[in-house]
Amino acid sequence: MPNIIIDGIDEADLRVAVWMSNQGKTKKSICDFLKIKYNTARLAKILDQFQAALDRQAELKKAARGKKFTDEEKELIVKRYLELGSMAKVAEEYYVSSVKIKNVLIEKQVPIKSRKTVLVDHIQQDLDQPFEVGEIVFSKLHKTRCVIKQKYDESHVERLKEGSIKTIDNPHVKVGEEGELEGIHYNVYWILDDGTNAGLLTGVQSTIKSIERNLAQEGQEFYKIMVQGADGEEYYAFSKRGDLYKV
Repeated sequence: MPNIIIDGIDEADLRVAVWMSNQGKTKKSICDFLKIKYNTARLAKILDQFQAALDRQAELKKAARGKKFTDEEKELIVKRYLELGSMAKVAEEYYVSSVKIKNVLIEKQVPIKSRKTVLVDHIQQDLDQPFEVGEIVFSKLHKTRCVIKQKYDESHVERLKEGSIKTIDNPHVKVGEEGELEGIHYNVYWILDDGTNAGLLTGVQSTIKSIERNLAQEGQEFYKIMVQGADGEEYYAFSKRGDLYKV
């Protein structure tokens, strides 16, 4: 259940204080343990509020035993699970068991994280349905949500192929007897039809070959994703379609 805090005092210490009171310990010793100024009225109020909070938790837990979640509540449970990454924490918020939360996640086909892997066998993937740039998905490999930053498919290859060459000279390097050398005296860039500078021509050609090779091997598109690590740091990664799940 959610941690109870009364007057800035954590539940664990409050439980010890209750035990001390039941054992007949002096009010001063209890105040000293709680690190509060000796004040019997304040102590009594803290213990009364704690007991009231415990009673309230017990009522909520009893009421939730036979609870059936509405579709709206199920969507909120999925959202909280994806935010917290813990069935136990979500279960605490709803005063139910983790098993009930797991059943909702299975029903909604949400990837479930365990200590060593991610459970996805209960999810029916539609691999013919591609993801779009900006869409939030779940990465089985990285065990977290991520954002689609680029889709690499046949359409992307065709877009890269449609453009024109632009040569830019480097006026700061003199031409020697060997003549002009690419990469030293000038560079060749590839400009897409929409005006975007895709970078050096050699780099674009290499990218196209790499994408085409992956498409031929996997038989489906793949993606560049933005992943948020456990420490909050974001980084890019590449992922196959089959390792990404809609959330």
